[in-house]
Amino acid sequence: MTLKTKKNIAGLLVLALLLWTLPCLAQDGKEEWRLAVDVLKGKDRTKDKSWAFGLLSDSQLEEKDAFVQNVLGIACLHGIGTAADTARAIACFEESGRLGYTLAWHNLGMYYKYAGNGRQDFAKACEAFARGAEAEDPSCCYDYAFMKYKGLGCRQDYAGAADLFYRASDMNHAPSVYMLGLCFRNGYGVEADTAIGNIYLRQAADLGYRDAVEELLNEMPENSRQYSYDEAEETAACPDRMPEITPYIPLDSRVMSGCYEGLLVTYDWSGEHVLSEKPLQVDMNVARDTATGVWIQGNDTVRFTAGIGDGGSFRFGGQEKDLYDRYSPDFISRYRFEQADLNYCRGYITGRLRLYSLDEMEPERPMYVSLHKTTLAEGEWEDEDGYAAIVAYSDPWSRRITLKFELPEAVPSARILICDRTGFAAGTYSYGAMDAGINTLTLSPDLRDGYYVIYVMAGTRKFQAVIVI
Repeated sequence: MTLKTKKNIAGLLVLALLLWTLPCLAQDGKEEWRLAVDVLKGKDRTKDKSWAFGLLSDSQLEEKDAFVQNVLGIACLHGIGTAADTARAIACFEESGRLGYTLAWHNLGMYYKYAGNGRQDFAKACEAFARGAEAEDPSCCYDYAFMKYKGLGCRQDYAGAADLFYRASDMNHAPSVYMLGLCFRNGYGVEADTAIGNIYLRQAADLGYRDAVEELLNEMPENSRQYSYDEAEETAACPDRMPEITPYIPLDSRVMSGCYEGLLVTYDWSGEHVLSEKPLQVDMNVARDTATGVWIQGNDTVRFTAGIGDGGSFRFGGQEKDLYDRYSPDFISRYRFEQADLNYCRGYITGRLRLYSLDEMEPERPMYVSLHKTTLAEGEWEDEDGYAAIVAYSDPWSRRITLKFELPEAVPSARILICDRTGFAAGTYSYGAMDAGINTLTLSPDLRDGYYVIYVMAGTRKFQAVIVI
């Protein structure tokens, strides 16, 4: 698996058939096993594939062999000489791995990573790859590192990924050498060093890894911003790292209808580095629990329909679009718009966009949305729904913030979050039990002058207010 396009799990595991070698079987006098494997591979046509599968299955009744278990797993997964049986395939891969055939953990992980029909499971894939990496299998070291690199099924961890790439690189594993070159080029998990990065990329190229040749043609690393949005407009500020977003939509969601302008910012997998900024325009109509409209990011236009869920989630209806991808062979990949978690506050929208790569069969990098409405209705700022339940004001002399809100019942605890205009968390506070009725809280945050949104979560109640300091 590389950063290049991978179409499906069948293609990946069929490649594993080419790795079947049987020196141990020949030494043990198991010539029939060798013949059976050749029949399943299609190299020998003197016997039927069902005969081959039956012979290998029967050979495991008394004592299991690690290699044969892996062969049976591939056959069951793809229906070669037998009916496809995913459950048995998984059991065979696990047994093969436990018996010491480390490539079986790679095959099992690849199944979970690319399984269709809702069975894709990054966490289980990560677990399988980790088992193989513990046994120093170079493919599994790479697989596990790749999951850490992107945070798929595990905590995103560049440093941990780089360590695993190092281990596999020492075994001349070309994809790992390539990825180590990317780590040094970008400063992911290691100190950025273009010279060292290029050394690893050239080494990968010498090992026949074409992706490395193409990367060497790129003068700049991926985290040098590909597009700079230079309008000095405060409302289109670009956070240096992916901010936390507290989704919120007013009770009357119709106020979100209108035309918006702003930014779509793409970050690296850690969310710590801006990769690109593109102008974003959205024209949408919101009616109750549905939003329809046009989404224009850069030069790409997507017409969308989205269902609005609780807590500010826009769930798109499967819209797909070809978008730029630095690591795709033709620099274009197919993406599906999945979800946007949005916070709306008096004409401003901040949020995170979730795309899914249909070529890679995995989520895209973190993406941040910052929009301001360009078509405010008369009186909209004062009359929007959703803010009457809380009063908030700041003292210009002491810079303290006072909040007043009414609870219909007592609550065991409350939490307050303060965000700046970009959605970045500027402060959090926790409180204990609160009584029913009017409650008053005073905060003394260390904030610069500007516009802030305050969220109060008290039990199951949620309030929002806007202040200017």
